[in-house]
Amino acid sequence: MQKRPSKNTCRLENSDKEFAIEFLKGEKDEISIEIIDINEYYNEAFSFKTYYELIHANFSGSLYTFFGCSFQSSSGRARYLYKVEGYFKGCHIADLSKVLVKKYTVKLPRPLIGLFEIHLDERDLNDLDENNIKINDELTIAVKSSLVKGLSNYTKFYQKHYLDYSFEFLFENEVELSEVYDCLNIFKQFLDFNTGSQISIFPNSLIISKNDVINDLDDNQNYLSIDLSPNQIYLDTVNTRFINNSILDDIALSRKVSNSFFSDAGLNTKDKYLFKILRQWFNNKRYRYVYYLYIDSNDWFHGTGRLISNVMFNNRFLNMIQALEHFHRIYFNNEKVDNPDYDTHTGGNLNKLEKFLQNEENLFCWVKTQIKKITGKIDITLVQRLEELIEYVKDISSEVEFHDFSKKVKSFRDSMSHGDLDEVYKGVELEISFYQSKYLLLCCILKKLDIEENKINSIIQNNYNSWQLRDRILQLKPLQ
Repeated sequence: MQKRPSKNTCRLENSDKEFAIEFLKGEKDEISIEIIDINEYYNEAFSFKTYYELIHANFSGSLYTFFGCSFQSSSGRARYLYKVEGYFKGCHIADLSKVLVKKYTVKLPRPLIGLFEIHLDERDLNDLDENNIKINDELTIAVKSSLVKGLSNYTKFYQKHYLDYSFEFLFENEVELSEVYDCLNIFKQFLDFNTGSQISIFPNSLIISKNDVINDLDDNQNYLSIDLSPNQIYLDTVNTRFINNSILDDIALSRKVSNSFFSDAGLNTKDKYLFKILRQWFNNKRYRYVYYLYIDSNDWFHGTGRLISNVMFNNRFLNMIQALEHFHRIYFNNEKVDNPDYDTHTGGNLNKLEKFLQNEENLFCWVKTQIKKITGKIDITLVQRLEELIEYVKDISSEVEFHDFSKKVKSFRDSMSHGDLDEVYKGVELEISFYQSKYLLLCCILKKLDIEENKINSIIQNNYNSWQLRDRILQLKPLQ
């Protein structure tokens, strides 16, 4: 006896047969789908794959394209559970790499809105505006605000209204999904840096162009046609790659927001200076590796009870030094320095050599050839790079002492690079060097974001993450 056909069906990449499907949403915004083998397939072997790039489904008339589908488990004879990275609702897409995006919208977790929120009173309710941040000629970010009535758990207790925000990534020319995801990662890192933690952003919707990768389209797309060109499609979407499975609850995240860098500098959407910094963050393309390494140094299992090993600590230390070298290389654009020995021992003696070897023509020609290979410049050293960076931020880093810092860092770095592991872990001395390196990198990043000096000083002096890092350096004492 055959089972009654399900209203919710799907088709897999390697089969033209129809399967029943159930849509499941678990804790921390995880998405799973359960594929059910029905009817004659009980008597017919079918081999399910461990990974499907795409699965097309129909839920009561709505079309879904699930992507990044990884096998999790099976139960019984015909139920297969897949965890999915995300979905597009509204059509079936044959090839994600050929999707062209015009607009992509994301929302933030409610506590994170505090980074941008304007505290309102009654006279502000009719004075809401939209902020368009032109990042460059290709990208504009529109900050859309909507008024929400009632008390918010994350705003001051006396407020009667608060704002909810969405961020629309508007592309001058249609771009591929991979480029959109790059932009979302940059935006997420901006928020990660600001709060000192790994946060989440929630893809919400997008507008794409119709092309031959769209197999089917929901009929109810027509109701949005007023806002779309004839060649555009509006889709709902979810993508869990931007959702961090953090241990932070809303209260902890709200606390992170209140202690964020830019909040302590007095920046929000009312102060358009915040948008200037966001624009600079996007356009500092060559510093992206530096940003990533700094943000990565914040992820230390806080609150999990896990301990970081010496090996992991050493790797984080090396990452900080790599980031500082990379920053210096880009900012100073200088790989060579004057060789102090050149004029003294080479240039100043050329005339003497010429007179001495004037009767030895072959030898003199050889000497001149070798001298031409010496440019008077030598490769800049790590110590010289670090000393220049210390000088670069001295106006905002006066409370941290960098005495012998550069030489100690070089010694630790050389020991790690050359495998002298017995000499590497120096306890407190290495720990101090790590925190000094991180503090130095933070100062460099803030300056390169072109933040006004008084606002940087406000961050350095008042921000919880900053003074916690500074106090950690001051409290640690090297071994005697």
